[in-house]
Amino acid sequence: MHSLERLAITSIPSLAVIYSPSADSAIAAGDTFELGITISNQGNRGAVIKIYLDETSRPLWQWCKLSTQHIALETQQSGEMVFKIPIPLDTPPGTYKYLVVVDADRHYPDENPLQHQAQLTVLPPVQSETTIDDPTFNLIPQSSSTAPIKVTPGAKIELEAVVFNRSNRVDRFLLTAVDLPPNWWQVTYDSNIKELGLVTETNSLALNPQSTSQIKLQIQPPSTAKAGHYSSTIQLKSINAPELILLDIVYFQLTPIHSLHWELQAVTTRASHKAGQFAILLQNQGNTLREVSLSVREERDKPICKYTLDRERVELLPKSERSLSLGVKPQKLWHRPWWGKGKPLQFQVECQDLHQLSLARQQLTSTFVWEARPWWHLALLLLATASSIAGLIFAVWWLFFKPPAAPKIKEFGAESAVYEAASSDFINLSWQIARPQTVSSISLIGRSVDGKVSSQPISFNFEDGLPESLSKHCTWQHVLYCRNVRTDARQPGDYIFELTVSSNEPKINDISATTNTITIQPAPDPQITRFAAAANNQENVVYLDFTLTNYNQLQTIRVTGFDPDGAIKYPMQQYDLEENTITTLEPYCQGQEKLLICNRVPLSISQPGQYIFELAAIEQTKSKETTIVESQKSTTIVIAPPQQPHLANLTSSQPIYQAEIDRPILLNWDILQPQQLST
Repeated sequence: MHSLERLAITSIPSLAVIYSPSADSAIAAGDTFELGITISNQGNRGAVIKIYLDETSRPLWQWCKLSTQHIALETQQSGEMVFKIPIPLDTPPGTYKYLVVVDADRHYPDENPLQHQAQLTVLPPVQSETTIDDPTFNLIPQSSSTAPIKVTPGAKIELEAVVFNRSNRVDRFLLTAVDLPPNWWQVTYDSNIKELGLVTETNSLALNPQSTSQIKLQIQPPSTAKAGHYSSTIQLKSINAPELILLDIVYFQLTPIHSLHWELQAVTTRASHKAGQFAILLQNQGNTLREVSLSVREERDKPICKYTLDRERVELLPKSERSLSLGVKPQKLWHRPWWGKGKPLQFQVECQDLHQLSLARQQLTSTFVWEARPWWHLALLLLATASSIAGLIFAVWWLFFKPPAAPKIKEFGAESAVYEAASSDFINLSWQIARPQTVSSISLIGRSVDGKVSSQPISFNFEDGLPESLSKHCTWQHVLYCRNVRTDARQPGDYIFELTVSSNEPKINDISATTNTITIQPAPDPQITRFAAAANNQENVVYLDFTLTNYNQLQTIRVTGFDPDGAIKYPMQQYDLEENTITTLEPYCQGQEKLLICNRVPLSISQPGQYIFELAAIEQTKSKETTIVESQKSTTIVIAPPQQPHLANLTSSQPIYQAEIDRPILLNWDILQPQQLST
């Protein structure tokens, strides 16, 4: 289906081709058939054109040495190509079809290749000598490819074959039109043999020796035959000499009759919202192929209807007909009448022959009636009109008399419902306020559950737009959207915050909203989860191992050594935490999240005895005082006194010495605990 409002006339083909010969032709075996092709480039660009014999044109395609040729033509330029096809001498007589294709697909890809199909009749080779007693025959009237016999459709061609029997005995002859369908021709035989007792036959011509007679041949193409040039080989056979075949060719032209009848029939001429239906009936009553284009138009600059045709271009064979459907559907609904008998819409269907052949008429007019709307459409129109008036009144009231819109708190709450004091978290608030352009100020205040103020009030002035203190936290478009606005609430406890919004319109009261209860959980107390002491008596050193949890709340850790009676025996050692790090113990301690793990912290012991070490965790209170939140004691550690030096062995290097030999006495000894020696 093709949709159109106004169809354009089909453009002229870009290539025009003339074939020589343009129709069927004949040639004797042994001669060369020359096919000339003249091409004119009528398009808007230069083109390279391919001309070739199709492979289906056997055996001519095989005989042609150059079956494909190319020619380049500029626009409005013409050129000629010639195919030379030598016909072998031994070619059997008969008719051979060939197809020539002209294609410029590189430069005119949207146009189909041009094709020309014809046939070539091959005759026996011209004989240089004839036997003196061979029969002869001639066709009357004579015809040729350049002077064919013209015949109108339905008429007959009356031909006579004059046969001369030059032999010395009676012979019979048969006449046949080889290339024509049997229903196209008819043969009538006469007999010149009148002798008594001789039986005559009507299906052949009997001739006495050296006598002449005629065979009548009638050729009558049917009414459905296509106009054009035709040729047929007329064959004469002798009964006495069946190997002898005499041939002649008759050429005739079936004159064209261009008779195309078409009409426009109405199927559905009235409709409301559906498409009207029409039928276009085309009848080719002539004997030529007809190609026409159809278009539809209205007598308006801007058509109301949309026209839908089955096809825009139609081909009709001789004595054939075709029916096309045409849909007519109104598109512009505002043109539909509100009441009455409907609106008639007149349109014209135009038919144009693509080859400029005559048409009895080129235009037909018909009318489609667009029915009026139902009564309830008018009621809806009145209702819509009334609604429009009411809407206009409302718009005036809205623009000039409507009270100013008040701001609205769409959302207000904390980023989290629970905070931890151990993380030094402040409570952060978020809110969304619609129509922020009417806001003059916003205030925040935090209270405890019993209503006491627990967080200092905060106020933001919007008289000059978004305050600078909120610029990093808020976006202001149709809604004022603020996130992570920090308060001073950081102490453990329960809080409820109230947001109050004041408008710059005097008639609008303040609006407020409160959060749910927000809890700051107290930080867990520091704990000593591990404390142990181990002595190294050889070095007089005690090593401490301990682990503290939540140590970030501590200010100081303290180590003190006591004797079993509780008296201080090792002076108190105090280690301060700065930024959760003990600088003096940094080689021995490592912080992991909320854990402080210390291993092999050395304490140098100068006095032997028994020691009990105590580890105390100290934090600073709000009043700047210190308090011990956790302490643990180690098991009793014994530091042994140092051992006294002891002579373990004293000997000489040999038991006996000789006096006459002046040699000193050498001694050997072993002393235990030599580090305790002074001299």
